[in-house]
Amino acid sequence: FFFLFFFFQAEDGIRDFCLSRGLGDVYKRQAMKKKPSLRQEFAIYKLRFEIERQIKLEAKENYFQLTNVVKFEELLKDCHMIIEKVANTQIEFWAQVCNQRPDFDVLDNFASKIYNDSAVADKLWKRLLEINPSYPD
Repeated sequence: FFFLFFFFQAEDGIRDFCLSRGLGDVYKRQAMKKKPSLRQEFAIYKLRFEIERQIKLEAKENYFQLTNVVKFEELLKDCHMIIEKVANTQIEFWAQVCNQRPDFDVLDNFASKIYNDSAVADKLWKRLLEINPSYPD
């Protein structure tokens, strides 16, 4: 068996291993030292103003959409409740009609409740469609 060993000795110019920070750091230091010209400062100001304006507009639009969603959900809940109320009143109405001797005053009371609550449900439905015209889809 043959064993060969090679030994290299570092020259004086080689130092310990260190990671290079790359050109990005050099450019950053140069940018920090150099002050932008008046034209560049104005362009930066103008772009910053435009970006801030766009962010505010989008925030308003998102807030408007969010409030519409919340309002829509509240109206939908109210609409479901009033429709359920109308359905229950109709059940009571027809139960009274099926009696041997229906009381016409009670029937009249049920009929006016059904009519009024149906009108409220219709108004709520129209408001829902104003907020979201494609709701039933």
